[in-house]
Amino acid sequence: MAGIDKQSKSVAELKAFLRERGVNTSIHRKESLIRLAEAATEIQLEPEEVENYHSDRQNRRTIKTPDGKKVIIPDIFSISDWNNNLITLPTVEMGDIFVYLMTTCMWSNDRLKSYKNDNGYQLYMQRHVDNVVMRTLNTDHLYIKCSCTPETKQKEKPYTTWILMDNKASIKSGGCTCVADDSSCKHCVAVLFALHEFTDHIKTEGLKSALTHLASGTDQGRV
Repeated sequence: MAGIDKQSKSVAELKAFLRERGVNTSIHRKESLIRLAEAATEIQLEPEEVENYHSDRQNRRTIKTPDGKKVIIPDIFSISDWNNNLITLPTVEMGDIFVYLMTTCMWSNDRLKSYKNDNGYQLYMQRHVDNVVMRTLNTDHLYIKCSCTPETKQKEKPYTTWILMDNKASIKSGGCTCVADDSSCKHCVAVLFALHEFTDHIKTEGLKSALTHLASGTDQGRV
């Protein structure tokens, strides 16, 4: 990425470049990411071993069983028997989302205050989240998997995005087939807000209204 072109590299691509080299990417301003990437290039910082990438993915899929043991759950692509009946989803509160955005996504207070202007929230509002299914993993945890249409290339194949949470809606981690894939990409964020809307609809308006709301999308599974 020598001679970085500000116009040709997206924030996600810059973050992926830095993350491969072990550089913290909790900042989100493109200018700051470009400066970090240029510095990494200047000092010839090499990508870390592939094992580190796989270790990160495993860490995101590590849960504690009821008896306290740590277990690495299977990757979403190796799991079958997904369920599109979302009525049993735990209620995802805005507080659950904000805690995740602060602790995992490392959002600043200013970014939280203006979350409605964020790309992830805008993707949710524009109904880019579709084909939502769930899979219970044990008595305490579940996966949510969906497709998320790219923001600027809507005719391209949608990304596959996933969220891992417990049965009390405490969000543990997430992932995506986009280039970022770091639990904090805008597609994961969009899914969280979509889940809040749907589960809150069940709580406030009832099951029948929530089903009608779910069916209002062009495909079953749109939230």
